[in-house]
Amino acid sequence: MKKTYPKYSHYSDFELIGMITGEERNNEAAVYLITKKYLPVIQKMCRLFCMEDYLDDLKSEIYISLCENDWDKLKKFEGRANFGTWIGVIAYHFCLKEVKRRNKNIPLSIYNNGGPKNDDHSGDDSNNASGVLFHTFTDHDNYHLTLIIEAIRQLGNEEWQFMVAKKLEGYSSKEIAAMLEEWHRSKGITKAFTEKKVNKIFSEKIYPRLREICDNLENLYKW
Repeated sequence: MKKTYPKYSHYSDFELIGMITGEERNNEAAVYLITKKYLPVIQKMCRLFCMEDYLDDLKSEIYISLCENDWDKLKKFEGRANFGTWIGVIAYHFCLKEVKRRNKNIPLSIYNNGGPKNDDHSGDDSNNASGVLFHTFTDHDNYHLTLIIEAIRQLGNEEWQFMVAKKLEGYSSKEIAAMLEEWHRSKGITKAFTEKKVNKIFSEKIYPRLREICDNLENLYKW
């Protein structure tokens, strides 16, 4: 019989994180939050990469990565993005590494159930790619989630992919600028970034390229 966690279901994500990282160090709450509550997000990522056999390993890798150094990474979650989105980004990176390890291609149209839905996304900016790319990973729109995966992959620019990943996690352009400098330093490269420069890269390079990729994909995979 599968273990259920009804006593945790009424707590918010932040309350659960407090139980996990506080004095209580509630490992049961950690299992519930990371591998049970957001299991659909992790399962979806495995399906989108056609790696259902990777699910158990992926759950373990996410859990281990978050609990390392006394839950250091989990403590740094500040709620800038939905927790499901945050877990989805982590799952995406692990899946991408596994795809490369297996030397396989990323599938595109696995879960495009009948093409784009006619949902009202009136808050989206149709003039750039952000409306298409920055749906949360808890959104049940499989079509757009599939586009996110493939569009990021097709960017082909590691720096841009890093920037998009951080934007998905909810970081501001100013914060991304600092992260980019640190990221380049870790590679032995000195490169300066400002908030203005990051915004310019997004508006003049990344968003137009993502829009182009998404338009091409939508034209290619019409029903």
